[in-house]
Amino acid sequence: MNLNDMSTQLLYTTAPIWCERGDGTQSFGTGFILSLPVPDQADQQIPMLVTNAHVVKGAVRGLIELPEKSGDGPKRGARLRIEIEGEALTRHMAQDDDLALLPIGGLLNQLEQQGRPAFFRSVSPDLVPSSDAVNDLAAVEEITFIGYPSGLYDQHNVSPLTRRGI
Repeated sequence: MNLNDMSTQLLYTTAPIWCERGDGTQSFGTGFILSLPVPDQADQQIPMLVTNAHVVKGAVRGLIELPEKSGDGPKRGARLRIEIEGEALTRHMAQDDDLALLPIGGLLNQLEQQGRPAFFRSVSPDLVPSSDAVNDLAAVEEITFIGYPSGLYDQHNVSPLTRRGI
């Protein structure tokens, strides 16, 4: 797999999220890794896992998976499962916008210290379209979906599903 290709790198910007709610129900979703720049520190970024608030709402615990790193790439078929307390998943939610943010820098540092670093890529805020760009979209646009709908994924390659459509 060509890790220098942008489309391949996008596969590694996502993570599946499984949540258990206080009422015993479960939810599943996709998160993507967004790196936010630290003000006045151009070389520093804060990695955030962004998902939908409805995925994590009411969660008492959650689980995310990231590929394990080997050298400069992912370790084929190896995933790191990270359990997260529900309070951490729901701390930064904007329910009106259906968004939830989870800072994951500490988790990534902890995995690194344990000798099990995660392989991931992130997107930067400049890739998020402005309101004007969204308003200029036509009624029919081609899209590419990368994620874990209903917790489904490519189990053989341990990667998200990709689909194109309109």
